[in-house]
Amino acid sequence: MRTLAVAYKFIREMLRDRTGLFFAFMFPIIFILIFSVAFKGGPVARSTMPVAVIDLDEGAEVSFGGTKEHMRLADDLREVLG
Repeated sequence: MRTLAVAYKFIREMLRDRTGLFFAFMFPIIFILIFSVAFKGGPVARSTMPVAVIDLDEGAEVSFGGTKEHMRLADDLREVLG
């Protein structure tokens, strides 16, 4: 019951404060609108860019549930980059 009383008090105080209402509700909406307009003309498809990967990683041994596995993170990165 005390939680409801605190929530009720918070809502009453929030409704009295116009600045608080603006920053709680209107500012995020305005912020989203500004950024959606600013980035609207951006590329839709993923562009390709050459990336060099220098593999100096000798890997790591990871154990899961009693089994050990040798992992090389650079191999996974090369697969992702294509």
